[in-house]
Amino acid sequence: MSPKHENTLKKLFPLKYLEGCHKEDIKLEGKILDTTSNNGDLLLDEMFPQTTTNLLLADWERISGAVPGNDDSEEQLCERIVAKIRARGRLDKQYFIDLAAAYGYSIVIDGYKQMRCGEAECGDVLAPEEIVYVWKVLISEQNIELEALFNKLKPAYTLVEFDYTG
Repeated sequence: MSPKHENTLKKLFPLKYLEGCHKEDIKLEGKILDTTSNNGDLLLDEMFPQTTTNLLLADWERISGAVPGNDDSEEQLCERIVAKIRARGRLDKQYFIDLAAAYGYSIVIDGYKQMRCGEAECGDVLAPEEIVYVWKVLISEQNIELEALFNKLKPAYTLVEFDYTG
């Protein structure tokens, strides 16, 4: 740490106060100002999730509600936090497909249709009226984090099913 504040303080005092106990006071106060300045610079880095370090990473995680992966690096967790903060959310299929892609998964979303006269054909599955509120996510491998995220972001009146056969 360079004594930049100590040198600045020396320039502010008359020469007769640069000796004895005043010299030690100036040195101590300069060191405190240097530390405070460095902490201020660190705080500027911590102010944004893109540049945060371990100091406030847990707070950013809590505030954003980001769910860390089991083997996420610090950089990946920061990316998840930023994505979570920037996410606006929508109710269309493409939003959830893009969300899964951001987590590295390729999915297909299917919806169910209830039987309607004029649209149904012989052999169609009969389903209750409420089936229009259920949608199925076809995904190749199970991911608890993605399931939790989808269940958190889905419209409250819907039910999402996950199909891992694909």
